[in-house]
Amino acid sequence: MFKRRLYLVVVSVVTLFPRAGHADDLNKILQSIQDRITTHLRALTPGPIPLFGSNYHIGDAWDPTMSHLLFGGDRCFPRLKIRSSPYAIPSFRSNNDASVGFLFRLKKLFEIGASGKQAEIVDINFDDVEEQIVSEYDLKTTLNRTECRDLVSVVSSKPVGDRAPVVIGRLYTGKRRISLNYDDSATATARLSEFLSYTPAVNVTGAVGFGKIVSIADREPVALAFLPAFVPARTAGSVLGEGASNSQSSTFGWAPLDLAKTPSQRSALEELTTQVFQDWLLDAGR
Repeated sequence: MFKRRLYLVVVSVVTLFPRAGHADDLNKILQSIQDRITTHLRALTPGPIPLFGSNYHIGDAWDPTMSHLLFGGDRCFPRLKIRSSPYAIPSFRSNNDASVGFLFRLKKLFEIGASGKQAEIVDINFDDVEEQIVSEYDLKTTLNRTECRDLVSVVSSKPVGDRAPVVIGRLYTGKRRISLNYDDSATATARLSEFLSYTPAVNVTGAVGFGKIVSIADREPVALAFLPAFVPARTAGSVLGEGASNSQSSTFGWAPLDLAKTPSQRSALEELTTQVFQDWLLDAGR
């Protein structure tokens, strides 16, 4: 349902790193990290989609790339009841310093991490994780239908076009903490200085411990992953995107997310996961 953006993605992959050979190497590293993190998080129950950003909230309506906020949850669902509970995301090990730049969504930090002397071990941890959930009933009954008309069809499971907003129904928040173990203290100290010089826009702390272990972590919880409250199922049309030769446009009916009853919804989540990561490339100039 998101094919119309593929041309933009191809352009972004080429222009993200200007030198062809270097670009290929960096994009391979990027793809490897994306695949590793996606597999790690999607293996959890109920399979959240990696996000990594601070400005996301339950009930928010975003475009399918999760990069453009269309309607704030406080505006569209003013009396929404949110339940929060502890949640565990296991730590895992990476093999490249560029993981730091990926997790903090900073292009320059990614490039710095992908070059130079690499850490022997890169451990990625998620601390103070919480799962925030809102019920389907509350979304349907608290929607401000006057202020957020574009969401009426989505919440009511009526047919809509292929660019309907994505409503956040589950949100996973916590602190990113990355430990990088180098083989000597001089390298660790120099590496930390490099990393911190490119993180003024994010609220992180960094230190060198035990002589050669660099630790970089969030000061406050951020959004780590999410799941949409509703997912699409095609009801008409065979071609997606603008400029299609088929004159019949695609139509979707948006149903509440329920993977237990509707396992086929996983394919829609896979598309959304791909779209979110494609936007990482488009936004990587930050």
